[in-house]
Parts: sequence; structure tokens; C-alpha cells
Amino acid sequence: MDVDIKKVDKSQVKAFLMFDLLILPLLVKIGFIVGAVLILLSGISMPFQMGMGFGGFSITRFVIGIVAGVIMIAVGLVWLRITCESMIIVFKIHEALVPKKPEEPKAAAPEPAAAKPAEPPKADAPSATS
Repeated sequence: MDVDIKKVDKSQVKAFLMFDLLILPLLVKIGFIVGAVLILLSGISMPFQMGMGFGGFSITRFVIGIVAGVIMIAVGLVWLRITCESMIIVFKIHEALVPKKPEEPKAAAPEPAAAKPAEPPKADAPSATS
């Protein structure tokens, strides 16, 4: 993640320091990816761990390990997804319930006086009756 210091807004820094900007939703998403990879690796290694028992390799334990690994992957990924979604939902509820602070109105720049064309002086029309 490349952060350009010049582009960081002072209001974002203030929001971060005042805990108005939450970083945990981003960490939940990263944690989901890391957790999913770990669950997959654990499920894939399960048959080999069970197959190589104390008495050496056993095909029966290996097959049981395959079944246990598939169940572990399926249940683990569903559990991880539900847990992460629950945490994200809590943050979305928080965003919906906490009223946003109204932005202070910016001082309007005074508008320059519109240059009106000068009206020609009204000339008294000579009367046609003499």
C-alpha cells in the first residue's frame, strides 16, 4: 500500500486520531484472506498428518484424513466467512447510526459588483408643436 504523504488530507488524519476513521474493517478483509489460506493448507495437509501415524503409513487413516480435510475446509471457510461478515456488518451499522458531522459552511467569497453599462442620459425631446 503506497501512501503519498502530500495527498493525505488533514481531515483524514484528524478523523484517524479522533477514532472517526476506522481501520479494523480493512484488517478484517486482510485477515479473511490470510485465514482462508491457512484453512486450505491445514485441510490439504490433514491426510498426510493422519496417514503417517505412530505405526507408519496407513491407507485407512489417509482416506479418513482426506474426508476430515474436506470437511475441515468446508466448515472452516464457512465459519470464517460468517465471522468476518458479522464484524463488517457491525461496522456498517455503526456508520449508519453515527450521525455525520455537518461540514462547516465555507465563507462565501464576496461577488464582485457586476459592471453595469452606464445608461445614456435622457435627453429632453424637443416638442413638435411650436
